[in-house]
Amino acid sequence: MRCTIRIMEGDVRYCTTADGVRIAYTVTGTGAPLVWVADILASHVQREWSLPVLREYYSAAASRRTLIRFDSRGSGLSDREIEDLSLEPRVRDLEAVADSLGLGEFALLGDDPISGWVVVTYAVLHPERVSHLILQDCCVSASDFTSVPSAETLTELLMRDWEMFTENVGSLQFGWAAPQAREFGQYIRTCVTEQTVKRSYAALFSVDVSSILPSVKAPTLVLGHTAVRTQPVSMSKDLAALIPDARVRVIEGGWGDNIRDAVDAIHEFLGEDASTPGPAVTESLLTAREAEVLSLLAGGYSGKEIAARLTVSLSTVQRHIANIYAKIDARGRVDAVSYAIKHGLVQQRGA
Repeated sequence: MRCTIRIMEGDVRYCTTADGVRIAYTVTGTGAPLVWVADILASHVQREWSLPVLREYYSAAASRRTLIRFDSRGSGLSDREIEDLSLEPRVRDLEAVADSLGLGEFALLGDDPISGWVVVTYAVLHPERVSHLILQDCCVSASDFTSVPSAETLTELLMRDWEMFTENVGSLQFGWAAPQAREFGQYIRTCVTEQTVKRSYAALFSVDVSSILPSVKAPTLVLGHTAVRTQPVSMSKDLAALIPDARVRVIEGGWGDNIRDAVDAIHEFLGEDASTPGPAVTESLLTAREAEVLSLLAGGYSGKEIAARLTVSLSTVQRHIANIYAKIDARGRVDAVSYAIKHGLVQQRGA
């Protein structure tokens, strides 16, 4: 697999999958890594931070974890014109991001049926890499999803009226009277095209992960919202019943109603006390200046930018980087970024 890390707009980075698709991703926060795989309808790693409900969700998640987000093929800032939108290639998107960052073991979250199938498949294929699995508003199969009357109506609406379909997705997620429902519909239309959604639904229509769920080895938390009409809590319970020792947490309201409750449940499951600040990170291998240089390097700064920020010469920065690589046994920037994420040493651009 060929992967290249480079900084585009803001904190956006790119890697390339085994089948040649460019995937956009971001790294935010500090602490152990949490890879959050979002709904294909609502994934745009740059614009998502301008939507209040998503910003609140991701900011809360990143308060105690290094949050890694990416746009799946066909959506957001990743390559849009893609032929194969089935499950297996979507798993390759996740593999490319995890490999490009050199992640060893990490927590993994899917927040809708499709992303849920992706993370479950990845967890079964790579059990040694998934420390925790979190499935939010997910289900066992595509037929389960389409059997729900509101989901069936939504799918029919997709075939007739794209704009009305997107507006209804927001209403079903947040409630018909919620002010963010219309805004969410507009956001979806910036994330993905009508044809991509139609082709994705067609490619995923027969997915059923029931046969592999008993093979999940990672500790698993299943979250279900009581007011998400396309995903009844009963489906979350059916899903959990097929995963060994899976826990279920029911969150009252719609997807955006009790964000703090959902994120607190995630942090609690990951073994973190959400009421206390994140852990202070000290790294005895590195000097204070080396740790600072590494944090900037992992945050996407170039050598020249680090030199300007620290008011030192470029040669001094290069010497620090050489010392860092030697001390942490890094072969290059990818290894260094992986080390920084693992040890909570990532300083985002603009921070």
